[in-house]
Amino acid sequence: MNKLVLFFQSLFMLLVTCCSFYVKAGMIGDTLTIDRLYPNLNSHYQPSVETTVAAGNSDAINAFLHELIDPEDTSVTIQWISSSYFLGSVNVFDGYRFTGFSETIKNVKVSDIFNVSLFDLDFGDDFINLNFDSAFDSSSFLILDVEFAPASVSEPNSIFLFFICSFALMFNLMFRRKQYYKSFSSFTFKF
Repeated sequence: MNKLVLFFQSLFMLLVTCCSFYVKAGMIGDTLTIDRLYPNLNSHYQPSVETTVAAGNSDAINAFLHELIDPEDTSVTIQWISSSYFLGSVNVFDGYRFTGFSETIKNVKVSDIFNVSLFDLDFGDDFINLNFDSAFDSSSFLILDVEFAPASVSEPNSIFLFFICSFALMFNLMFRRKQYYKSFSSFTFKF
């Protein structure tokens, strides 16, 4: 029975130390760059702004005179604070580009939108483009949900734990063999 317990303990430790764990990816800690682009994707209408994403609204920034932009772990909220308009359907591009994501973007969708029209939503592995084509006012807002590809991250102490378990198993087997040979050598045949 002791051998069976030892076998299962060793097997369990081996599985635990060799496994990779999936970590939910998000934006916390990323430094996002937000560009206001007009009349095309290569023309900066206003200088870029940056924010380091943190939990809560401490990272929210008043950008480009009209917008309060608040990135969260897996979402971005844009609340317009004054009135103006976009010309995305008339020009090649009139909107925002978000860059600086450390994780790979898998999907972006609009979860809520009010009183503003989104002409086009485009994204790649590390950017999001929002092209608008309507007027907006202080009641307009947009919320994006950003889904990231899960990153397979090896547990930092896996190799260390694996070697400890290996050495413990090796010493345990060595000790048991010594005990076995010791008991065998003390056994004598009597005639």
